[in-house]
Formats: sequence, C-alpha cells, structure tokens
Amino acid sequence: MSARRGGAPIRVFVDTPRWFIRPRNTDWRYMNGLARLEEHVPVRMIYGASLADAAQESLHYLGRRLAPARPADSADYARSGAPVAAAARGADLVLSHRRFPLGLPQPVVWHYAVLDPQMQGAAGVSPQEVEAQYAGQEPLYARAARVQVPTQAEAARHAARFPHLAARFVPCPFFLPHITPITDDALRAKHGEDARLAVSFVGRAARRKGLDLVLEAIAALPVAERRRIDLSVVSPERPAAPGGLTLRHIPSATPREVQALMAASHVFLMPSRFESFGFTLIEAMAQGCAVIGPDGEVQREILAEGAAGCPVGADAGAVSAALLRLMADRPARLRMASAALARYHACYRPEVVARRHLDLFARALS
Repeated sequence: MSARRGGAPIRVFVDTPRWFIRPRNTDWRYMNGLARLEEHVPVRMIYGASLADAAQESLHYLGRRLAPARPADSADYARSGAPVAAAARGADLVLSHRRFPLGLPQPVVWHYAVLDPQMQGAAGVSPQEVEAQYAGQEPLYARAARVQVPTQAEAARHAARFPHLAARFVPCPFFLPHITPITDDALRAKHGEDARLAVSFVGRAARRKGLDLVLEAIAALPVAERRRIDLSVVSPERPAAPGGLTLRHIPSATPREVQALMAASHVFLMPSRFESFGFTLIEAMAQGCAVIGPDGEVQREILAEGAAGCPVGADAGAVSAALLRLMADRPARLRMASAALARYHACYRPEVVARRHLDLFARALS
C-alpha cells in the first residue's frame, strides 16, 4: 500500500527537537519512536532538528511555564518554519507535534488538538481557558493539511466545533510498537486461576493516576475480599496498604517488566484524575487484563464504551464497586479481558496503526 506513484515511500520529516527540557520527555521519545513505522508501511521518517531549534523550543516552553497565566493565542502554538524548512528539504510532508511551523513549502500534518474539556476541567482548567485554546488553535487548524487526533470522539468534537474544517481532523491512534500482546490461551489460563486476584497499578504521577483512589477503593471492600487481592504498585511513591491487603511496591520498571506484570494480572486499575490518552490502558488490554480506568471522552472510546473495560472515573466508590463485580463474576471478567485483547488487535497493534498513519499522510498529500 503506497500513496505515491511507483511505490516510492512517502518521505515524512518529523518536526521534533532533539532535546526538549528533559532528555526523557515523553513527547520527544514518542515522536522519535515513529521511525519504526518504516517496518510496516512504505514511509521514510526523516529527523534532523538542530540544537539551536531545540534550544528555541525549550526556551519557549520555559517561558510559558514561568509566565503569569494568560489566555492562549495562535502565537503560543505557531513558530517560524525556517529551521524546519532547511532540515526538511526533500521531504514530501512535515509531521509536527505541539508547535506549528509556518511558511513551509510542504503540507503539514499537525499532531496537536484541544484535549477533552471535561478531563481538562477535572484538572482545574476553566471553560474560559478551554475556549482560548480553541480560538488559538483554529487559525493553525485552517493551515494544516490534516490534524491528527487519536480517537474518533476527538475528531467528531472538533468537526462539530469547526464544521468548515471537519475534513481536516483525522482519527489516527498512537503508534506503540513496544507492545507484545498475550496469547488467547494465556489469557484464558490466567483468568481460570483466581483463588487470589492479581491486581496492578502503574503510574509515575501517583496522585494524578489515582493511586490514592485505588487504595481507598480496596479498603472499602469486605475484609474477606480484600484478603484475596495481591496488589502490585509500580510508582516512585511508596503506598500504605489497607489492613489485610497483600501489596508489592515496585519503585520503577522497564516497559518489558511492566508488560510482564500486566500479563500476570487479572485486573488493571488506573482511575486517573487527568489522562490525555492512556498508553498504559492499551498495554493492559494487550496483556489480557480487565481494565478499570477513567471515564473521559478518549478513554471511553479506548474501552469500547464499557465492553472492553470499566470506565468509572476518579471516584473511589465506583472503583470499589467495579472491582467487586469483577471479583464476583469470573465469566464476565474473562469476557471483558477477551474483548480488550480483541480490541487491541483490531485497533491498536502496530501493523494496524501504521496503516492508519500511511492513510493520514496520503490524505495530507492529496
């Protein structure tokens, strides 16, 4: 499958600085990981941000973090495209995250959009600030050849907000090539053995990810049920276990170790207060976990509106009730975990998402 005559790969310049405040910046790491699209579809991912360009973006980021709060405008999202134009010479299009490079000869796919207003509100962002985001980004939506959003729900929300630009918003999930899914046989085997229930939580930002809600939810369970749970927590924060709960604390783990933990878990808990997407939810689904997660616009779609997981939100009582249901009804838990794994294969495995990226790039070129 190729969008260019003769089957030549689409040449995509990835506009992401080499270094952006923190060497382990998640956005930086993700954008560089897109190089592995080449393993699945006919694309050539090109990188080449200069040190000066990276320093400029870092200073802009620091300025925004340190400046007094003010409404956003298009200048906050746009920047000179001169450094990009020099590095992207010969590319067919430019894929840019966060800041939009202006004045380029190539079409630009902008990987940035206004996040779920409900989720932002839960994080303390006012409706006025959300409106400022929409107003600031609209002129750049109009300049973009396409705007990449990770879910159909986000595309629909933006299309309803900007009907004259509806075709610009293309749902294309995040590319997660590091995931190795569990087999169907392994999934059925682990859910067939549940004298004790293996539950896991993974989150560096423990409060934002809802670790306190997880512990409160488990503490609210009947003592007999609480004693059946083995909880593993991967987080720098050391939690205090409710009485009767067996808890293992893991300060840090590699992605491979996290997947192994999930593959041994019956249930994955992450009732985040704020979550822009949820890579960890996808990882848990791929490992055959029954997932209890946030009830945001994006996460409801990831969890198939409840068919492939329990979207309950940041509410300890709702988390407790969902966990109790999964403990009491093993067939229902198995069906949910099986649906989660099937959804991973249908929507989020690397081969599928790579084809979605190729289609996105082809639309931008057209």
